Amino acid sequence: MKIKYLHLMEGACQAEGIAIVIDVFRAFSLEAYLFAAGVSDIIAVESLPKARQLKAENSGFLIFGEREGIIQPGFDYGNSPFHSQSLDLKGKTAVHASSSGTRGLVAAMNSSAIEVLTGSFVNAQAIASYIKNKNPETVSLIDMGWAGQRPTQEDTICADYLHHLITGSKFNYPDYIYKIFSTDGQRFFDPENQSSMPREDFFLCLRPNIFPFILKANYTANGNIHLHKIIPTKQEF
Repeated sequence: MKIKYLHLMEGACQAEGIAIVIDVFRAFSLEAYLFAAGVSDIIAVESLPKARQLKAENSGFLIFGEREGIIQPGFDYGNSPFHSQSLDLKGKTAVHASSSGTRGLVAAMNSSAIEVLTGSFVNAQAIASYIKNKNPETVSLIDMGWAGQRPTQEDTICADYLHHLITGSKFNYPDYIYKIFSTDGQRFFDPENQSSMPREDFFLCLRPNIFPFILKANYTANGNIHLHKIIPTKQEF
């Protein structure tokens, strides 16, 4: 198995094999929490207008997302796992548009990748177990960073953590939470950001291996990208 490290939007476009698109803060952590809270379907979109269009066509849909971390006009909710915990989401369909994660997911779906998964700490072990069971020729680990434009510690470290879980390689960040807190995680502790980026999100996104499922992206007949929750078999997990 060959594991390739790819980076940002350019890397997502170059994905091969099974692609794992990583966005820890906060897109793919949020999506895992949404499924755990009972959401039945998540539609990942690249743009804000596309999210609003789907909402206009389906009034029961809930749209989640942000730009620069801030909830956008016309959206029901932002990108916060903490804020989502108080919602009644059972059976709901969520439409999700984020600055990094969903844009990278769309790019990877249009690349040479044969499968596309989301990547985060909260379901990292399930992802690794799925990969080891599949044993593909190539795995692409894509850290999306900030808006798909610059690397961030949380996504870079998550890529290394997934590599460690898949291959047994040494994980070189025993103090990874402090590394993330002292760099890109600081925005969650700014008092001015609490309405859109509450400090609770920092901890919720960095809880490793709390969900035993992966999120796999698939195109449907209408051309939208839907995420499906797959619970690995006992042999996989």
